[in-house]
Amino acid sequence: MSMENKLFLVAIPRGRLLSVASSIQRKLNEIFDIYDEKLPPLHVTIDHLTINNQDEYDKAVQIIENICHSKPPFNLQVNGFSFFGPPHKSINLYVEKTTQLQDLSLEIHEALEQEGLSSRPIYNEWEYHISLINTTFALREWSETEFTKAKELVKEWNVNMSCKVEWLELWKPKFQPHLEIEEFFTLGKGEN
Repeated sequence: MSMENKLFLVAIPRGRLLSVASSIQRKLNEIFDIYDEKLPPLHVTIDHLTINNQDEYDKAVQIIENICHSKPPFNLQVNGFSFFGPPHKSINLYVEKTTQLQDLSLEIHEALEQEGLSSRPIYNEWEYHISLINTTFALREWSETEFTKAKELVKEWNVNMSCKVEWLELWKPKFQPHLEIEEFFTLGKGEN
């Protein structure tokens, strides 16, 4: 799958949640040596977009901006871990499907999908998560044994916390040599 015309709409963990998630990500990478020194940025994907030209980009930005301005900031709640098996072999923080997160995400997804701009997989099966370590952007694919060991290790850790999300970001799917952020969308800007 070509990533050339893909964009990702994401929510960013902040504060203590970001600090704890970053610490776990670093620890897992120290143990399993999956990434180089620069670790992938932590985020929750809200939607995937496929953009083929400037008109589609402008339309997508307008849709997202209008919806975000009408929605209040929300709490991002993490409760433990989730795992995606091969080919991803992903260790994640599990993000609760709160009403605010689902409402915002569904409204954006449906509006983008109506215009042919959303390429997000099956909406009803979407599992919100913060990927900590997986095969994407990895220096090497980790073995099934390593993946199993990592799952057992994190199951011993209790992570139950939240943070407030006040904006969304639109990213290109790369972070090296630097993360490319296309747009910021403030939540609740249109509220009185």
